[in-house]
Amino acid sequence: QITFRRMVILSIVFCVVAASSALVASMFYFAEQIQLTSTRGCDALSLKQSDMITELIDGGVTEQSFSDVLSSIESMVTEYVKSPADSALDSLLGSMETKHYLDETWIGKTEEERAWVTDRAFIELAEQWNIAEGWIAPVAEGGLGLRRAADVLTVIFSTGEMAGVQISRSDPLNPLDCSSLGTAPVYCGSCYGKGMCESVIAAKIDAETGTDGTTERNFYLMNITTGEADAYGYRSDFDYETSKSYAVQAEIAANAERSPGGATAM
Repeated sequence: QITFRRMVILSIVFCVVAASSALVASMFYFAEQIQLTSTRGCDALSLKQSDMITELIDGGVTEQSFSDVLSSIESMVTEYVKSPADSALDSLLGSMETKHYLDETWIGKTEEERAWVTDRAFIELAEQWNIAEGWIAPVAEGGLGLRRAADVLTVIFSTGEMAGVQISRSDPLNPLDCSSLGTAPVYCGSCYGKGMCESVIAAKIDAETGTDGTTERNFYLMNITTGEADAYGYRSDFDYETSKSYAVQAEIAANAERSPGGATAM
């Protein structure tokens, strides 16, 4: 028989157990929610950080690296290719304009006039290549082994006449036999006596009036001490009107002629 007192005690005990169970369950539930929320927050933060790191690497560091590389390439092309060519061309053109100003009959097309153009072209390239007394000065130590010099300086007239100079090193894999050149020292410079030439080679380029956009180029081996063409090399047909360098200049000249007042007004 359950007395009233026992019933009250059992009711109290049941309520305490139920309340404790509910409290524990609530604690577990809220703890789980807090953990889940924290985990989601960490995941979201990690994702944002990952996106930020990816953006910094791909959009920042990589872009900057490519930009630096391209900028470096642009600077090298300007320093070693464009600037020397522009300088040589401006100097030669200025000399020709002065020559024509002093003598209006001089236009640079006759054999004698082309020889003068060739001499001026050789002087410009020889200065850039540091050619002196038959030898070529070495590139400064600590550099990239590159020379701030143009390889070719040639004038091409619309009627096919050509005059200019090409300077280059002989191919180390296919060196030139100095002993086959007769007066070898004037061609091979300081390398003469070593058997095979790996020094500078200069060639005169000359052509008379062309026909139908084609002219015959003649190449002469030059004495790099005097700049004189001492040995005949070879000849080749040259379709100058379709060459890129001539076509660009011809288009510029045509645009100038079409401008108000003609080319002289520009």
